[in-house]
Amino acid sequence: MGLITGIASSPYKGVMFVLEQIRKSVDRELYDETVWQQKLLDLQMRYDLGEVDQAGYEAQEQQIMEQLDLINSLWFGETDEEEEEDEEYDTGQFIHNN
Repeated sequence: MGLITGIASSPYKGVMFVLEQIRKSVDRELYDETVWQQKLLDLQMRYDLGEVDQAGYEAQEQQIMEQLDLINSLWFGETDEEEEEDEEYDTGQFIHNN
């Protein structure tokens, strides 16, 4: 019975392996900070060469920065608002009473 089950499940395992490889590739594309930093550098270069106008540059830059913020929040659990709140305490506005 084990041999029959193994043969019958082989196509399933193959499909699952391929789907897992696709998922890993998509995750790298979406959540790898270096990929998005490179996209930002490429955008800057295209802007400097005149291939992208000001409005296109600003729109694409905003999308890239939002993705980098998302990656940062996934890795470190902080958003920009939380970082700004932390900075308020770092500037001495927070008084600790003993």
